[in-house]
Amino acid sequence: MTNVIVIGAGIAGLSGALAMQANGFEVDVLERDPAPPEQFDPTAVSAWRRRGAPQVPHPHFLMGGLRNLIYAHHAKLVDALLEAGVWELPFEDTLHPVARSNYRARPGDAQLTAFVSRRSTLEIVMRRYERASTLLTSNRPVDDWGKLLGDVAAVSAMLDRLLHHGHVLKCGPRSWRTKTAPAS
Repeated sequence: MTNVIVIGAGIAGLSGALAMQANGFEVDVLERDPAPPEQFDPTAVSAWRRRGAPQVPHPHFLMGGLRNLIYAHHAKLVDALLEAGVWELPFEDTLHPVARSNYRARPGDAQLTAFVSRRSTLEIVMRRYERASTLLTSNRPVDDWGKLLGDVAAVSAMLDRLLHHGHVLKCGPRSWRTKTAPAS
């Protein structure tokens, strides 16, 4: 696996890291400014200051292309963004009232919907997603899961989503429990 280092944990750096991870790269993000507050509180994030990004408390848009990438590859990030108060702004709502009166929806306009929030909220949620961990254990090899669960295609899709951003640790052919169990 190719390792990538992204310098800067702003919107561009975090978005680039997400895109590279979705394509199989192992990514480390380096940032000189202090980390955001551990407890997410929308009223407190405005107090978080980053010397390198004075615009952190201002409103920001993640335009349609990036929003669509996040929807396609990072469903849990979408949930976390919406739960944190990020809202979706449809293309037609961005139009001036005069332009809106002449607007006729076209196929694909929904793909132009943007995420909107304070930059600090976007960065905090994206950083937490980047660090989040999920642990799954099994006494069966991953290659057997499709047969065991009866749907190789569904299990393959599930594993693709789980493992694109994760690591597999193999502990050995025998479990610790059977190694240390008294002989019967």
